[in-house]
Amino acid sequence: MTMIIGIYGASGFGKEVMPLVRQQFPTLSKEQFAFIDDGQSGTTLNGYPVPVSYTH
Repeated sequence: MTMIIGIYGASGFGKEVMPLVRQQFPTLSKEQFAFIDDGQSGTTLNGYPVPVSYTH
């Protein structure tokens, strides 16, 4: 099973938290990280996918 780490909120705070979370999981690839946001589903942000929204 593949682990995917999701950061809820893709605005300012989420963008700042992502590098810190990446440091906590150094063996995971960039593709295993994503944002979950209620307004940007189906897009990418800072090179990370936003695959689902809060409303899904």
